[in-house]
Amino acid sequence: MKVAQAMGGDPGTASRPADATMPFEASFDDDGRLADYRFTPTGAAAQTAAKSATRFYDYGVPVDVKAPPAAEIMTS
Repeated sequence: MKVAQAMGGDPGTASRPADATMPFEASFDDDGRLADYRFTPTGAAAQTAAKSATRFYDYGVPVDVKAPPAAEIMTS
């Protein structure tokens, strides 16, 4: 609610669903895993949102993930 007020919006409507739909397309790989996800906002969301496309791949490939140093992160 504070974010809505800070941006000049109405905090009373901030938690209500927008007048929008989010039609999407998705495709799956041969193993039934999500491979592509695309959506284009319509309705009220189309005024402030952009098209989005995401591709998922390399399922099961080992990764080496390390947390960033404390000096490089922020907390809220």
